[in-house]
Amino acid sequence: MVSARAISCSSTLKTSTFAQGMRFQSINRSSSFVPRYRNVQAQTFVRGFNSSRPLLKEAGFVDRFKKAYENSSSSRKQLIHQFGIATIAGVVYGLFVSLGGRKLILNEASVKHAEVSEPVSQVAFPAEVQLSSDGKQYQLVALGPRCVTFLRFTAYAIALYFNKDDLNALLADKTWKDLFQSEKFLADGQFSEKCVEELLRRNIRFALTIVPVKSSSGSHIKGGITRSLEAQLKAQRTDNRLTPEDATEIEEAILYFGHTFPKASLPIYARLDFIREVSRDSRGATSSHLRVIDQGVDKGIVKHHWIADNLLRAYLSGVRSISPPLRESFAESMNSCFPK
Repeated sequence: MVSARAISCSSTLKTSTFAQGMRFQSINRSSSFVPRYRNVQAQTFVRGFNSSRPLLKEAGFVDRFKKAYENSSSSRKQLIHQFGIATIAGVVYGLFVSLGGRKLILNEASVKHAEVSEPVSQVAFPAEVQLSSDGKQYQLVALGPRCVTFLRFTAYAIALYFNKDDLNALLADKTWKDLFQSEKFLADGQFSEKCVEELLRRNIRFALTIVPVKSSSGSHIKGGITRSLEAQLKAQRTDNRLTPEDATEIEEAILYFGHTFPKASLPIYARLDFIREVSRDSRGATSSHLRVIDQGVDKGIVKHHWIADNLLRAYLSGVRSISPPLRESFAESMNSCFPK
């Protein structure tokens, strides 16, 4: 798990303090984020690409290669074929890493010089990002994997970001400091619901990022999330917290939300971003909606506030949480500022 000292306890967050607690690695990049590929196939391709670059740069390489090929035996030609395929694959993969990797930032955001690795999947996320959708800075507050228990594998890594202005205000607020207790947050599902409700009452703007670490389809990821939303809808309907009309509208919103997920297979290390945006009308009334971004492409918004609000509940609430490790990471981050 990540360290408890995830966030600076001052009203202004310090990226260096945050990153030290989250075990970051400093990198010399200013505007691109490429995850560290830990599987053997990826390392092999990247290694092949790197080793082939001097050959590709060498003057006259193509002519000499053709001549050597024409004078080779059949067995040697077979080896040359294999080398050629490996080189092409390495080049293609290298281009994907160097160019496509830039889309792994939230909507082409700029980042600070710090990364934090999710411990289970080893996917690295920037400690701080700037969303191009609103131009605001967002701070990483929690990391975790989504594990499929009965199949014993990790489906995707999750990162939770809070708008930095909102987070600073939250940490400086005595009401939140008095309310939040990390041990009780993890042990008591109803108490964690109360904490999430307070975050939503304060109109916290957040970004939830999902990065698949196994080849999967958008429908598989969608299934787990929408099932959690449907379970919350059922519980709220049973508790009479919703009118029949409200429940019908929410059912339609969940259905629409499901349509925003990609229908095709998602490549490993692709990125899905769900951003809770808050707007204010001329009378000062606030409303929230959820923006969906698929691999850097804006898929539009889900207008009903219930979807954005309960998506946060789906991950942070102790009642049927999609990722318990993410909850633990969030509790550790808060506990670093408010030790009890």
